[in-house]
Amino acid sequence: GGLAVLDVDLHGPLHAISYAGQIHLKDAHVRWGTLPHRFDHLTGLLVLRDQRIEARDISCSFHEEPLTLAATVTTHGPPEVSATLGFPRGQLDVAGRVTDEDLVIDETTVSLNQSRMRLRGTLGRTAERVSAFQLTGTMDFADASQLPFGLFPRLEAWKLAGGATVDATFEGRLSDWRAAKLRARLQAEHVSVRDVPAKQLVCEINQQDHDLRVRVPSALIADGRFQGELVVEHRPQTAEYLLQGD
Repeated sequence: GGLAVLDVDLHGPLHAISYAGQIHLKDAHVRWGTLPHRFDHLTGLLVLRDQRIEARDISCSFHEEPLTLAATVTTHGPPEVSATLGFPRGQLDVAGRVTDEDLVIDETTVSLNQSRMRLRGTLGRTAERVSAFQLTGTMDFADASQLPFGLFPRLEAWKLAGGATVDATFEGRLSDWRAAKLRARLQAEHVSVRDVPAKQLVCEINQQDHDLRVRVPSALIADGRFQGELVVEHRPQTAEYLLQGD
């Protein structure tokens, strides 16, 4: 929806049409794939050339977060995408391809204040399509609570401080992430949780069939060795917890 002003020349037969021109977006909105929210207040310029579309000076909002976008899409064969998405506290750089069923991510980099994360894999374009990707890099916990779109709305209450290296994999439907397979390993030399410091922390996260297990096989707290495990069983409208520590 919204307003788009078109100035486009079309040439050739319908089965091999060529095009060139511009589309000015003015407060438009669009919904894409399995994303839970639509892009609102789209304003900017689309430049169309043969087998190429450029997005220039695009601004919009997603889940009430302001965004900027610069992108190039080549339409010869499977569309290839190169884009930079800016948000108030960081930037997302994407290089990938679009197929009938997936967004294939060849390389995506998330840059925050002190964090750099890379993501590769496939994201399903429909709610029932399985996605599979790997996330690696370094994360400063202070940045995690500032990620866009309210991804981790409750992290601030934990007063996390410090940083960790992350190596995680995900396989499942984004529309039902609690049923997906999730494997992750975090390592940190110095962290604190609600002002409780810890050293040499190793954390392993495993999820499958609605059961999430967070295991700390090794950490130093108050100069003593600590081990612990948190088990979360996701059920409709509820979640059961079991916490053990030593």
